[in-house]
Amino acid sequence: MKLSLNWIQDFVDLSGIDPQEIKTRLSLTTAEIEGIEILGGDFPGVLVAEVLTAAPHPNADRLRLTRVHTGTEEVSVVCGAPNVAAGQKIALATVGTVMPGGLKIKKAKIRGEESCGMICSEVELGLGEDSDGILVLPEDAPVGTAFGTYWGRDVVLDIDNKSITHRPDLWGLYGFARELAAIFERPLSPYPISDLELVERGEVAIEIADGLRCHRYLGALFDGIRVQPSPTWMQRRLEAVGVRAINNIVDLSNYVMMELGQPTHAFDVAKLASPRIIVRQARPGEKIVTLDGIERTLDERIQVIADDSGAIALAGVMGGEATEISEGTTSLLLEAACFDPIVTRRASGRLGLRSEAVARFEKDLDPDWSELAVRRFDQLARQLDPGVRLRTAVVDAWGRERPATRRIALRVSQVERKLGVSLPITEIARLLEGIAFQTEARDGELSVTVPSFRATKDVNHEDDLIEEVGRLFGYNNIPPQIPTGPVTPPTRDSVHEVTRRVQDILALAGGYHEVYDYSFASDELIAVCGLEDQPHLRLKNSIASNLSRLRRTLVPGLLGFLQKNLRFEREFRLFQVGRGYLPEHANDEGLPQETREVAGVWCRRATEPGEALFYRVKGTVEALLDELQIRADAVDQDLTGLPWLHPSRSAAVVTNGQPLGYLGELHPRLAHELDLEGEAALFVLNLRALAEAAGQGQSFREPARFPSSRLDISVIVPVTERVASLDHSIRQAAAPYVASVRLFDVYEGRQIPEGARSLSFEIEFQAEDRTLTEEEISGFQNGIVQALEQAHHAQLRG
Repeated sequence: MKLSLNWIQDFVDLSGIDPQEIKTRLSLTTAEIEGIEILGGDFPGVLVAEVLTAAPHPNADRLRLTRVHTGTEEVSVVCGAPNVAAGQKIALATVGTVMPGGLKIKKAKIRGEESCGMICSEVELGLGEDSDGILVLPEDAPVGTAFGTYWGRDVVLDIDNKSITHRPDLWGLYGFARELAAIFERPLSPYPISDLELVERGEVAIEIADGLRCHRYLGALFDGIRVQPSPTWMQRRLEAVGVRAINNIVDLSNYVMMELGQPTHAFDVAKLASPRIIVRQARPGEKIVTLDGIERTLDERIQVIADDSGAIALAGVMGGEATEISEGTTSLLLEAACFDPIVTRRASGRLGLRSEAVARFEKDLDPDWSELAVRRFDQLARQLDPGVRLRTAVVDAWGRERPATRRIALRVSQVERKLGVSLPITEIARLLEGIAFQTEARDGELSVTVPSFRATKDVNHEDDLIEEVGRLFGYNNIPPQIPTGPVTPPTRDSVHEVTRRVQDILALAGGYHEVYDYSFASDELIAVCGLEDQPHLRLKNSIASNLSRLRRTLVPGLLGFLQKNLRFEREFRLFQVGRGYLPEHANDEGLPQETREVAGVWCRRATEPGEALFYRVKGTVEALLDELQIRADAVDQDLTGLPWLHPSRSAAVVTNGQPLGYLGELHPRLAHELDLEGEAALFVLNLRALAEAAGQGQSFREPARFPSSRLDISVIVPVTERVASLDHSIRQAAAPYVASVRLFDVYEGRQIPEGARSLSFEIEFQAEDRTLTEEEISGFQNGIVQALEQAHHAQLRG
């Protein structure tokens, strides 16, 4: 939302206050200001001038040769705008003027004709986006006046809408004027309205259907309407706050809405089928063409404004094309209503139709504003055109009883307790009365009457009043105090801790990239993964028709990333942490069992050479479990219930007979159905199981007092020999002096016999009572090599 300070100063005098100070104080007290925009400026060298003549250029079809009076002289100007005409008041950039974009105006000959200046458009002056023609000023613009003096300057504040969603009164400039008056302790002018008579029945009959959630509806008949452009001052104000000017009637309706926060709508009386307006639910299948030219099919959950012919507007959302104001309109029916916020918001969502009116009605407006809006519209309409007149008294229909006045007791002791600062009761009353609350002191407390525009959804309890006192007093004026109290350590969540460790290990040591996805899986991926017949938890209001099921496992979503990434990367590794939902295992409350998983995939293009991906993924899992100090094995089990796995290149991961997860290559069928131009292997581990098993093999010992020694050896062994067995033999051969054994290289290829591979180990030796000598290390090496030769047919590699 945008605030024009020029407009706001109609209601509160802000002279002498720097806009930056307004921004700061308003942000601290009321709503966050995202930025400041300066409209207009000094425009040195630009004058208000008059076009005396405008004739075709003798040497160019699209140019016009004009004579322009500057107030002191006449000059010739060549102009290319199609709308330039004699008698217009315009903005003339004289010779020597430097335009906002940096262009310097020079005396020149254009197609043989002299041109001494430039007739400016909005874009060239930095005042708007209309570049189709020159800026035409009102007829009363004083020729010869500096354009900057005539046009003036405005400061516009850009409000963060999220900070005012709970404040319906701040969706109009008058609400912010009230806040600024209180902040800077300056008087607030009463809202200018005319005096009108309200009746329950009149020339126009207004009916609110029984049981309908519509608080109030006012209808006012106006005659003497002449549809024409709005005056420049109104157009400029609307444009300053982001509203496009259309004509005087539409602009006047928008002007009241931006100023007060109350939407209104005008119907052309001649286009109504009857003098009867009905607020009702739409009929199933009823149609209406809205002002945006789109035909919409309605249902009974949407409220409409109707006459005897059918729906003529969507209540609180948008008017209908059939009754819109046009150039021939001479009489109008003005609607000002208070529609239900929930009904309006839901109708907007069902129709996919947002508007400025919806943004306000869904905040729960004050029913009294409907009356204020009619009175303000009448006052402005007569000001703009004295020929406008109200035909009869305004018809005022209530769909509900008028809300009762809300009074709240505010204890001074509670103000001090909650804010941490002692304020006199008179100061509390002054702060609240500055924003239109009424107060009455009684025995150390205030009886506070809440204004109707703050009582719809905003101020309901004593704490709400304390918040108002705190923000107006200024939270920055409250002395900070360090809170004291017992500190209780949080409950240890072993699953969360393991999850964080797994993420760090895979991302930092494993070279995997973490991905994020929705908790629901697409129908296409569910079918490809063979899960179509499995039970899924269904969403009642999914974001897309093919995304209505919550995932059972992370696998479908992870596989959906493969082909997209394979287009740009020759080889990559991805992992994801998340939940799966199993509705067949519901708890006593009917909620599905939730699994916590980490799933990873290693994928590469089919043309890329390298070790089988099964072993790459197996190595990833082994390294991960080693870091978590979990001793586990990959065992051959029946995994037919996981149809995305290769039937023979897959394995279950277990520890002490308990399952941790599984790993394997992607089934060729899935690779084909996914159009995967490559190969992939994946793993899935249960995070709860990892948390239970993590650290089971953990032991502690006293830090060594003597240094260790390291030795690297490489041996050639048959590929059938398991690394774990070699690790065990190494430790046994030099026990108890082997502190650690680490496999750091596996090689198959040139210079290695077929059916064999080279394994390289780093061995750390350490004694608890002394520093080991070189002779002892050499003896350990010989013993290890001899043990590996005998037990594993190993051959030392030179």
